[in-house]
Amino acid sequence: MNSVQTGSFNLEITGYRDVPPSSTATQLCLGDNGRVLSVTGTIIIPNGVFSSGNVVSIYNNSSAGITLTTAGTTTIQTCYLSSTDINRGGSSGSNVTLAARGLCTILFLSPTSCVITGSVS
Repeated sequence: MNSVQTGSFNLEITGYRDVPPSSTATQLCLGDNGRVLSVTGTIIIPNGVFSSGNVVSIYNNSSAGITLTTAGTTTIQTCYLSSTDINRGGSSGSNVTLAARGLCTILFLSPTSCVITGSVS
């Protein structure tokens, strides 16, 4: 935590004042943590890469919905859409669609579990 001294006040600075952009191929990586990705195609959410509390935001910069790949043996094993109790991850799951020009945020609860909120179905 950074501390800034101004006169007799001590201001604590936490977090980001803005969200830094990130570029990625087709699969999220640890370097995307705390960043926003502007993408136009399918993104894979891998299993066992992120830690509890990691956050990645994704903006679909296209005029069509894109797939967030969550179903499969190497993808995130537990993936809930916010406000649901249906697991969309792992080998028995189904992929998530991010709407055209939509924005979503992925909060990792553990290396194998996450929740996605935003313009997703």
